[in-house]
Amino acid sequence: MTKNVKWTFCNVKFEKAKKKESTEKQTEDDNTKQLIREEDEKLSLNLKIDTFKKPTVAPIKNVLSTAGSDRMSMISKSSSRKSEKRKISALEEIIQQETKKKNYMRKDYWLLENIVVKVTTKTLGLEYLGKKGIVLKVIDKYGCMVKLFDPKVKLKLDQNHVETVIPNVGGRVIVVNGMHVGREAEIIKIDSDNFCVDIKLKSGPAIGKIITRLPFEDICKQHIAES
Repeated sequence: MTKNVKWTFCNVKFEKAKKKESTEKQTEDDNTKQLIREEDEKLSLNLKIDTFKKPTVAPIKNVLSTAGSDRMSMISKSSSRKSEKRKISALEEIIQQETKKKNYMRKDYWLLENIVVKVTTKTLGLEYLGKKGIVLKVIDKYGCMVKLFDPKVKLKLDQNHVETVIPNVGGRVIVVNGMHVGREAEIIKIDSDNFCVDIKLKSGPAIGKIITRLPFEDICKQHIAES
């Protein structure tokens, strides 16, 4: 009996193993079938693909054009400044030349005949101080013989003992120093605050020319004899 029980147990164990093998084979066949497709059947793959937007590119500023424009503007301004500077320099050069010419023409003596001067020295006595007279003669450039109007006397004086006389507007004068020395002129303006006058030349090559801001010491009243 024990033999029969043992045999029966073995059969049961065999049947279970056989059944398990059958089950595993069935599963394998099912998986294989899933991978087999008909010849004409198409294989579809449903892939989820994200749609990318094309990046927006901001318009590029024309740097070269802008830079060129700025540079041209700078060059134009620079040229304008240089041109203005040249104009100023040219004007300054003319002024300097005129100044040099005037300085070259200026002398340390100024006495001329036929001008009216005023006595400024006290060495001859107070009776002559402030008196006016006509220069009759120039002596060695720096001295002169003066005939006073009142009293009617003649005095020999140094140029440091007399000064120029400035008439009113419209009065006639003689230029005693500078470029137009010796030329007759007419006073058209007097600036007492700055001790200068504007004159209009009445003789010489530049007749009619107006000279401005001429110092008092560069002109003197012209003596005009009574007819």
